[in-house]
Amino acid sequence: ARLAATRQGTALSASPRRRRCIVRFVPMDVAADLEERQFAAYRAMSPQRRVEIAFEMSEEMRELAREGVRQRHPDYSDRDVFMALMRMLHGDELVQRAWPTEPLRAA
Repeated sequence: ARLAATRQGTALSASPRRRRCIVRFVPMDVAADLEERQFAAYRAMSPQRRVEIAFEMSEEMRELAREGVRQRHPDYSDRDVFMALMRMLHGDELVQRAWPTEPLRAA
């Protein structure tokens, strides 16, 4: 069953067969009909293509995050930027366990 989408930020849909709930963020600057056409285009794609797009979007977001770190910390080396990104993505505890000799870098 699909619950009504709101333009206030989230839409909620639930699949009774899968017993899970999906929260979708609704962009406020996109008309509802355009958003629905975009999702229809995604649904028409092969699963492989959807995965490819997801990976592309993930890498684009990581690059935006890296650029943000570089802007906030122009003195950081490439390694410092990498460590700051790892901290943003994985949190202090995991970063310290994975790279115990590296200092935590501000993001």
